[in-house]
Amino acid sequence: MIRSNVDYVQWSNFYDPLVLWAWAQAQAGLWLFVLFALVASRLVLPRSDGFSGASEEFALRVGLGLSLASLGLSVLGLLGLYHPAWLLAAGGALLLASLWGRWRSALESLGLLRRVLLENKAFWLVMALLSFAALLPPRWFDEGSYHLVYPLKWVEAGGIYTDASMKVPLYTFNFHVLHVPGAMAGGFALSHLLSWLTGGLAFLSLKTLAGRLSVWAPLAAMAAWAFLLTPVVQQYLALSYHDVPLMAFLLLSAHALVLAGPERSEDERPRWLVAAGLLAGMFVGMKTSGAFFVPLFFALAWQGLGWRKAMPFLLVLSLFGGMWYFRNILLVGDPIPPSLTFALGRANPYWTHDDYLFQMRDIQAQTDEGWTFYLRLPWEMVVSHERGPLRYWPFLGYTLLFPLGIFLLGRWRERSSRIVLALAFFGAALWAWLSPFTRYGHFAPLMVLVVALLFEAARAQLGGRLGRTPARLAFLALALFFFFGPKGSAFSYFKQAFAYRVPTDRAAHNAFVGWQSPPYLLDLLDTLPALGLPPRQLYLWGLTQHKYHFQKAGYPVVGDGVGRFRFGDLAKAHEQGRAAEFLDSADCAYLLLDRRFGQFPQRLESLGAPGLRELRRDSSFGLWTREPAQAGLSD
Repeated sequence: MIRSNVDYVQWSNFYDPLVLWAWAQAQAGLWLFVLFALVASRLVLPRSDGFSGASEEFALRVGLGLSLASLGLSVLGLLGLYHPAWLLAAGGALLLASLWGRWRSALESLGLLRRVLLENKAFWLVMALLSFAALLPPRWFDEGSYHLVYPLKWVEAGGIYTDASMKVPLYTFNFHVLHVPGAMAGGFALSHLLSWLTGGLAFLSLKTLAGRLSVWAPLAAMAAWAFLLTPVVQQYLALSYHDVPLMAFLLLSAHALVLAGPERSEDERPRWLVAAGLLAGMFVGMKTSGAFFVPLFFALAWQGLGWRKAMPFLLVLSLFGGMWYFRNILLVGDPIPPSLTFALGRANPYWTHDDYLFQMRDIQAQTDEGWTFYLRLPWEMVVSHERGPLRYWPFLGYTLLFPLGIFLLGRWRERSSRIVLALAFFGAALWAWLSPFTRYGHFAPLMVLVVALLFEAARAQLGGRLGRTPARLAFLALALFFFFGPKGSAFSYFKQAFAYRVPTDRAAHNAFVGWQSPPYLLDLLDTLPALGLPPRQLYLWGLTQHKYHFQKAGYPVVGDGVGRFRFGDLAKAHEQGRAAEFLDSADCAYLLLDRRFGQFPQRLESLGAPGLRELRRDSSFGLWTREPAQAGLSD
């Protein structure tokens, strides 16, 4: 067994000079961004007073700096100013404003970076090993079809615009805009590492916030590691999905609200409330489900401080968090399109009502079982897998204890604990009602923290009985069982981060991306220019996870299961003899079909007429052009 686990790891990733050079370049870009975020955060929090240590300050400052960067990038994008010169000018202006009159802040930021690395050596070592997975090319569905495609399109267009060909033309883009510098640099590793970084911020925030809530240090450390090693967190840690960032920013929002309490002086509190508002606004503006948290954020701020004192938080959260929702209202009259549109019986310019119902049935199918599903939900979260009802990798055993946190009555009376408990249980209820897939469990770090509070309450009740070493060890063993058990799956999933060889040449890159999808696809993409097909828009039937690679090569892709120019519309147009007209309406010069996707490609015998010319067709795919015959293409 030991040998099989050793052989499972792709050790060459850690000594291949090409891989190490790529890793060093990506890390250098990320840590420059981190240093920028640390310095920029001093625009809001110029002093370091009030933090418990370097780890807490680092987590909150980097989260705050990323929020400020997101706000700046959003404004530039909406003004159509996505150009390196404008980004550098805006970034420089933000740094100057942060350092004006306090030039030593830059050195203090470097000192903070050094201290947090030294305070958490084991953690950063593990994170460094996990970061190699960020070098693996995009191949998963959402990052390749959506998350990474939008920044590329924006950079090419010079700003943020509404793209009718995308699956979700109107959305909340607070984290998407952070991918823009990486898109300008021409790579994907920085985008992957941003997600990886937020997982690290969540670890540090969870550990230090637990300490603030008087959780015993071994329990606090155990909780932080349990979150980081949760299989579903590992699954998306180094991918351009927004689930780990959402987990991080919900936790950071709670952490900042705790710090912006009545104990702050009248002079300091507004700055802390602005910081909390920016972090909460970042979370709310990353995914439309964040809008449900706004009333709770308002209530938590009001209950602790009153409306007048909480006003800086409320204003910043409303303006920054509501930016994309306000834009959607201006464009289509719906802050969360197409939900409200269809609820009011109105038409949506991008989706049909059937599209919406299809999506909702897909994400809520398991809830049709009723109360029996919810009764077994904590256990389903522990045994989840990709073919199960929760569809993704599992959580760990802490989910079994989490519901008991509702009985922490003494903690509910404390403002700091109440913030954590309220956000955790509201997030869990919203998740179970709206979209109970494990990767959407953005309350995960708060859930782990609630279980840490449970164990701390048990430790307080036991009191002197834990005075002896054997009793303490038995208590910690029980905590270990629930934090990392009961199936022992944490390690088996953790090692999968090291299962893949980082590609160092184009052939290996294409083969990796082609895993679980046609390996020929990117090879074909590489040959298109040489075969006389200039970069033009292409309709891709199926395989929309490869939109990123086509977009990057200069062949923008149209086609999806819902939205404008959906697959079903092409099928109907083909049956009516209007396939060529359909491609014209989608402004597509080429049509590429994977013959294994759905039923339509099995009926391609007549697709060459009228108006389309077949360029290539075999057992794998078919390629047609709307333009006159191109030379050089044959089987």
